[in-house]
Amino acid sequence: MAEANEFDVYQTDVGYVAVTNEVRRTILEALSKKERDLNELVKITGKAKPTLSNIHMRELLTQKLIEELAHPTDARRKLYRIKGHRIGSSNIPIEQLRGAVKRYVSVSPLAHALPLQQVMDVLLAGGPRSQEVIQRQATRLGELAAPLLAAPDVRELLPRVAAYWEREGITRTARIDLERLGLELDVNPRYAQTKEALKLTATLLAGFLRGVLPKQHASATTAGEAIGPQRVRVSLGR
Repeated sequence: MAEANEFDVYQTDVGYVAVTNEVRRTILEALSKKERDLNELVKITGKAKPTLSNIHMRELLTQKLIEELAHPTDARRKLYRIKGHRIGSSNIPIEQLRGAVKRYVSVSPLAHALPLQQVMDVLLAGGPRSQEVIQRQATRLGELAAPLLAAPDVRELLPRVAAYWEREGITRTARIDLERLGLELDVNPRYAQTKEALKLTATLLAGFLRGVLPKQHASATTAGEAIGPQRVRVSLGR
């Protein structure tokens, strides 16, 4: 159940879109799982077909969040497919988030210069080690990635880090909390097969965040904790 004022942020071919309408959020969530036709979306949303087609689908198409496809077996029907890329959600005012996410795409062409999945595989497969060792290694990894994610402050850095991890297939962003300076993330199952693996992944991500922090936060601590079967919270210590 979405909290009041919560919204999702998507990257599209033409920029960023904050999706505040609950019906459109439901549509995008449904399309993130598979392509669907209008009849399916009517059942999912409970909205009348004219309302869905003339208001919600039209707006999503205009915003380049979805695309319309020909149905493979019925020329009278259309299929809809998600086109935008979800980078997170928040329940803080949109104008506060806009400044924090507006430039993160600029790192996209460089992101794959650091093959994060392969590096994480190596770090997490190294046998039993203390969380302190894992975080120290991850901090160094973050330092190496810092030029790709440079930001003037933490409020701009967090969305960039979240987007980078999502592009690399490490996590899916559940929440970007710019008030408490933290992220809630759903971890790729390959890194969350056991409680211990999830705990180590949370520690590694916290270390990575520490490594990319702007210089004025060099003395700050970071924390990573498992808060669900596959969900972790990574935050900047107070």
